Amino acid sequence: MSVLRVLPALLSAAGGEWDNGVCSPTSDVCFYGETPAAGLISGNDLLTLIGASAAGTKHNSNVTWLRVAAGGQKLYIAQKTILYGVSIGTLRALGLLSLTGQVVSIGGKTFRVRTLCGSISNPWSGGAWAADPSHQYGCEWNKIMYRLYGGGGVSGEGIPYGELAKYSAAELGLLGDETPGSRTLLVANNTNNYGLFRGTWGPMGHSYGTIIGAPSARGYRPVLQLIE
Repeated sequence: MSVLRVLPALLSAAGGEWDNGVCSPTSDVCFYGETPAAGLISGNDLLTLIGASAAGTKHNSNVTWLRVAAGGQKLYIAQKTILYGVSIGTLRALGLLSLTGQVVSIGGKTFRVRTLCGSISNPWSGGAWAADPSHQYGCEWNKIMYRLYGGGGVSGEGIPYGELAKYSAAELGLLGDETPGSRTLLVANNTNNYGLFRGTWGPMGHSYGTIIGAPSARGYRPVLQLIE
């Protein structure tokens, strides 16, 4: 059962956006609600800022940002992907598939632009699809997205789906391959040119390779990590 509490270490001059959250009683993940594009940055403006406009096809520019605290970090996570048909090589070259990401200034605040993280180990040796695979247990994607997806039930590692929010697969842009950007490219500690993708009919889907599903399904979902 979710509990309401405030994490003092996360309170700052940023004000009301981070004053209260719905927090997991069994992890360090808290959900603080939504910020509209007009209150932060649009998808198209962000892509221009980080030099990624040509990495694929832009969509969902009027993106809503989900405010999540996890691992001692304040994150603004795009509710849906803002780019599809992505070039893995281009995003890597721009530093967007690493924990260091790109550091930018938006509205007078400093952010690290990256994406969510998959497994901290080399995630897989092939491109087959799987749902909620055990080698992804403990990763940032699972910790956050499983708790925001209101699909009901419990994951293999014991995370209650929808513990903090009840977004549908459609609201999170996680439908089938016919939906542009339905698979999200993640940060992964792999040493080849493969990409790690999560999504397809909810956040549980996992695929790994150079060519994953329909090209239009491969999407970039940015995370803005607030630097204070």
